[in-house]
Amino acid sequence: MLHIILLILKILGGILLGILALLLVLMLIVFFVPFRYRLSGQFYGRPEADVSLRWLFGALRVQASLRGRAFSGRASFLWLKLFDTEKETGEVPAEENPSEMDSPEMTFREPDMEDFSLEEPDSPVGGADAEAPEVFQRMAPEPAALPEKTVILKDAEKRAEIPKPKKEKKDFGGKISQKIDRAREFFEKLRHKKDMAERLWNASCTQNSIDFGKRALFSILKHIRPNRISGNILFGMDRPSDTGRILGGVCALYPLWSDTLKITPDFERQIFEGELRMKGTVRIYIFVYWALRGLLNKDLRKLIKYMKHIKNKEETLWQ
Repeated sequence: MLHIILLILKILGGILLGILALLLVLMLIVFFVPFRYRLSGQFYGRPEADVSLRWLFGALRVQASLRGRAFSGRASFLWLKLFDTEKETGEVPAEENPSEMDSPEMTFREPDMEDFSLEEPDSPVGGADAEAPEVFQRMAPEPAALPEKTVILKDAEKRAEIPKPKKEKKDFGGKISQKIDRAREFFEKLRHKKDMAERLWNASCTQNSIDFGKRALFSILKHIRPNRISGNILFGMDRPSDTGRILGGVCALYPLWSDTLKITPDFERQIFEGELRMKGTVRIYIFVYWALRGLLNKDLRKLIKYMKHIKNKEETLWQ
């Protein structure tokens, strides 16, 4: 019996170890297998751009394109299509015009001229003793009953003056003092917030967190920068001096593309056209690495704690 239990435990342990090894392999694949991206664009009167992203030897594919204002994109994983924004063109059925629909309920008869004949009726209406038709008798309002006695107001009663409420004297001095007090409170709050912001900025945890953020940002940008840039760009500004300034700033980044990218300045006219292509790789581990370092950074956690207390108007940490 004991031998059977040990055998079952051994099998379960092997299965559990295999599952853990499989999860570890998947995690390593996700973290270290690179995403390969490719960007290409051109501008000759209207913008055109193409973006493609591939991962795991093409198992995951994401593509997007821009033609003027028309955008399309699609993504697929293995044989599964995740999304596709391209719409199939087809004939759109013509909408039916409700005014042209033949319906027995919507038939109209043309007016006949006999309906508008000017012949006088047999029994003239207009005499004082003439009897009105029954329809008009029903619609005629009944005469309002006049009061038996009319009340004539006297001139004295008409001219009686109604006592007007006395106007309260406005206290301008009190209002001015209230406005001054509100303005003083407002400026006191601004000054207090300014002092709190200065203390927070000059704190050691804030400066250390800024240095940490700079290191993380430069490291990520260095990792995701394109491995190859190529193309041909022609540009020019209204003033030749502006063209020279832009050319000087662009030349400072010359080591990034070496001789693969050609930039031609035009000092005589304003123009911008050309094409650009770049490609590179991105690995997920760089983001996970800096995220874990941020969670373990004491200065960053302390700064977040201080900001939460300031947001909740709790200043006990600063006393």
